[in-house]
Amino acid sequence: MIFDTEQYLKSKYKGFYQNHFITVDNIEKREFGIGIFGKKIANRHLEFKNDYVFNDFLRREIPFYVSCSVAYYNKPAARPMQAKELTGSDFIFEFDADDLPTKCKDKHDLWFCANCNCYGTGRLETCPNCKGNTKIEDYICDECLEETKKQTKNLIDILINELGFKKEEISVSFSGHKGYHVKIKSEKVSKLTQEERNELIDYITKTGLSNKRIEYKYPYFNAEGEIRKSFTEFISKQKTKDLVEMGIIPGFALKFVKSKKDAVNTLEKRKVLISILGNDDKNKELWDKVIDSFLGDLKQGSKLSIDTSTSIDIFKIVRVPNTIHGGAALISKQIPLDTLDRFSPFVDAYPFNKNGNIKIYIEKLPQILIAGKPYGPYYKQLVELPENIALYLLAKGAADGVIL
Repeated sequence: MIFDTEQYLKSKYKGFYQNHFITVDNIEKREFGIGIFGKKIANRHLEFKNDYVFNDFLRREIPFYVSCSVAYYNKPAARPMQAKELTGSDFIFEFDADDLPTKCKDKHDLWFCANCNCYGTGRLETCPNCKGNTKIEDYICDECLEETKKQTKNLIDILINELGFKKEEISVSFSGHKGYHVKIKSEKVSKLTQEERNELIDYITKTGLSNKRIEYKYPYFNAEGEIRKSFTEFISKQKTKDLVEMGIIPGFALKFVKSKKDAVNTLEKRKVLISILGNDDKNKELWDKVIDSFLGDLKQGSKLSIDTSTSIDIFKIVRVPNTIHGGAALISKQIPLDTLDRFSPFVDAYPFNKNGNIKIYIEKLPQILIAGKPYGPYYKQLVELPENIALYLLAKGAADGVIL
C-alpha cells in the first residue's frame, strides 16, 4: 500500500504528541508560532495559558513545526509587536551546519538547475552548463553535526569560564535538524538591549576586540580568565623572528625573548608589563606591537560561527525544545550539559520506536554518513531503509511514496 508523504508523517507526529507531554517555561508569557508541511511559520502571535492547553493544541492540530519566543510579554498574542508589552528576553545562540564551511558539503549537498535540469554534488551557485542560477538541496551528516557540537561546547566553555554564567542558567538543545541552540535564562541578560547583546556577541566571537576590551592600558594588563591565560601563553611562545615580523627591531626582539619568563611571572603576580628596554616610551611602543599581534591572533583563532541575527533579535521565535522538527522527523531535544558529548541526533532525538525498515522512492540522493553508516547514492529507485533514515528523507522532501 502506498501512502502520501504528508499524511504519513502527520500520522507519525500525531502518535508522538498523544504519548508525550511537552512543557515550556513561563509558557503564559511566550508568543508561539506554528508551521505546516513545507512551511516553518504559517501562523504566529499565538498564546497558551498553561502546558495543558498547549498539549491539547498539539494533539488536535499536529503542527509540523512549533516555535516560541525567547522574549516574555504581558500580552503575547497582541499585535503589533509593541502591543505585546515586552518584559524581558532570554539570550539565544544558534549553531547551524549550513553556516560552517565543512568539506562534507561537497559530498552530500546537491545543486540543480531548473533551466536545463543539470545537477551535481556540492554547492555550485551557477550552473556550469547554462550559467543559470542553481538551487541547493542541503543534507546533514555525522561530520557537520559533530562540528556544530564542537562550536556549541566551545561557547558553553566561554559562557561559564570567561563570562561567569552558572551551569543552571544555561540550557542546550538539538535544533531538530542542522545544529544546536544554547539559551541563557538569567536576570543578567533578560533586560539587555539589542545593542548590548551585539556587544556580548562581539566579545564571544572575538569580533571588535580592542585594548579596552582586554583591559590593557600600558603598563597594566588587567584582564582575567581565559584572556589573561591566552596572553601569557602568547608571550611564552614568542621567538625573535616572530617579534621582528611584528615590526620590532631585532635587538629589541632579542631582549624581549630573553626577558619573557620574567615578563610572564610579573604579569601573573602584579598584572604589570615589565620594562624590557629601560626607556618608557620605547617600552610602551614594544608592548603595543605585541598586544596588537595578540589581538590579531585572538580574532583569527575564533572559530565560533554564531548566527548573530538570531542572538540579537529579542523578538525571535525558535523551536520549542522536545517538539518535532517536521522537516527532519527528529526531536528538538533538550540535552543535559553533562551528556552533550554522548548525544547522537539520529539515535537520541528520534521520536519513535524503531520498527525495522520501510520502503521509499528516492528521486536522487548523494551518499551521506548518518550515525556511522553510509546511505546512497540513490537515483530514481525504490529503497528499503531503516525507519529513522527513511523518515528523515521523507521529511526533507528527498523521497516520496511510502510503501508498507
